[in-house]
Parts: sequence; structure tokens; C-alpha cells
Amino acid sequence: MFYGTTWLGGTGQCLDGSDVTVVGCGTVYRLARSEGVWPGVWAETTLYSFTTHEGNQPVDPVVLRPDGALYGFAGVDVYRLAPEAGGHWRKRTIYSFPGGITGTAPTGAPVFDEAGNMYGATRSFGVNGPATVFRLSPPEVASEQWTATTLATLPGGFNAPQPWGGVIRGPDGKLYGAARQLGAETHPPGYIFAVTP
Repeated sequence: MFYGTTWLGGTGQCLDGSDVTVVGCGTVYRLARSEGVWPGVWAETTLYSFTTHEGNQPVDPVVLRPDGALYGFAGVDVYRLAPEAGGHWRKRTIYSFPGGITGTAPTGAPVFDEAGNMYGATRSFGVNGPATVFRLSPPEVASEQWTATTLATLPGGFNAPQPWGGVIRGPDGKLYGAARQLGAETHPPGYIFAVTP
């Protein structure tokens, strides 16, 4: 079985970037091979449908951790989706990026170290601050929010390359990523970066 996200779909309605109403604010889903009458056929289960009242329209993968929970990014939120009794899944926002100098919207898939710290990158949107590379440290009490630390600030602004793919963690413990050029020839070139936590 595997897990993923959809940018649209699910229950309710959402507005896209052009203020056009679309169906659904996105979902987290599971695909699993069915058993019984149709063995080998993949069956989809929607684990969570995002709403207009939270970070929504996820475009990045989720990560399944040893605790059985899925972790991912949606809008400015970092979330944890965990199974509960009865087959239901409960979503909890573990951190929301405020914008400004801490970055705006996390991107890519979350990356974890052996201690359970999460790493990633944020995109910037215009004057909302630069893109960043961050660490989120888990709280001692599970119901509390995680603690954010900005590890590096990348050049930001309207035309700056953005780290859309997030980061990966190398065997040396460093975080690596790429900031891609945004279309027009007049924009700055993209680049590869490395950050030591």
C-alpha cells in the first residue's frame, strides 16, 4: 500500500488562486491491493478531506513514520495524520508558518533525522519574506506544537528562485536542495544549496 495527496477533490468547496470555486480542497489518500473477489486490484480510501478553514490544497508527498502517522505540508501548515480506533484518521496541525522572515509555505516532503526532528524548506511569495530551510523539533507533550528553527535564509523576493522540491538529507547529515528559476529569462538562475543543521 502507499499514501499520497491530491491538490483538489474531497468534500466541500474551495477557491483556487483565481477566486474560482472548485470541488474540494484536496485530500490525503491510501491505495491498497484488494483481497478476496478481485485480488490485485487497487482500492482507494480517502483518509482526510481538507477544508477552507485550514491550510489546504496539498501538492507535496506525505511521509509515513514509525509511529504509524503521516506527516505533510498544506498551505502554511505542517500536519500529522494518525489512525484512530474504528479506522478513522485524525489530522492535527503541528505548526503553522507565520510568513515574514521565517518563510511562508513549506514545500517538498518532510525529512526526518534519527532524533525525530523534521527538516524542510519554505517558499516565499513576493514581499512575504525570503525562502528558508528549517528544522521542527517535536514537543515533550504530544498535544503541543513543534518548535521551529530557521537554519538558513535563501534569497527571496518577487523574482527569486524557489526551493519547490524541499530538501533531502545526505549521509553526511547535511541538507541539500535546489532552487529553480521561475520562468522568464530575466529572472535569476536556479542553484543547488547545502545546509549544515
